[in-house]
Amino acid sequence: SQGFDPYCPYTAEPGPSGQWHAPDLQRARRLLHGKKRVPVVVWGFNDVADTAEHMAAVLRGLGYPAEHRTLPLRRFFGKVMTEPDVQAGVFGWFADLPGAFSFVAPTLSCAAARSPDAANYGHHCDPAIDRLGRKAARLQFSDPRRVNDLWARIDRRLTRTAAWVPLVNPKGVELVSDRLGNYIHNPVTGIVLNQAWVK
Repeated sequence: SQGFDPYCPYTAEPGPSGQWHAPDLQRARRLLHGKKRVPVVVWGFNDVADTAEHMAAVLRGLGYPAEHRTLPLRRFFGKVMTEPDVQAGVFGWFADLPGAFSFVAPTLSCAAARSPDAANYGHHCDPAIDRLGRKAARLQFSDPRRVNDLWARIDRRLTRTAAWVPLVNPKGVELVSDRLGNYIHNPVTGIVLNQAWVK
């Protein structure tokens, strides 16, 4: 996908492959050594209550006094959008288009941090990322290779700041038979049913 360049500095034995291998708990404990552990509340809604509970348990394992709280879906999003002191929450994001802009602009840009209608639940704002994103948008059609490099830089910067902590990247599988014709896969919605036929 656009700008994808595997990069994972938060793993045991990081290497040039950019793959995650295992948690680096020793490094995490070294980074936290001597630091004050403030209480943390991990917010979630009904569908992700187990994940919020797990995240709080991980934080407790690192020495934080942590708990999880669950709200109904509408109240959860109202809370994380209007109360900037929310420390952590669990939610999912699926872009409407398979491009880097569709992930970054509505969820991690400064404009989205100021908008009550955007999905920047962490209120993340890094003007340097916004500048790189605008540059990528200007060059999108004239220099696609450079655009990919810019989005990879943005991705690495976001990864280093830990603006999000990705937990799951789902993969979909569609089984088809020899009787299916004109199979078309849309990377966002899956099979395009109105274009397929069956013998």
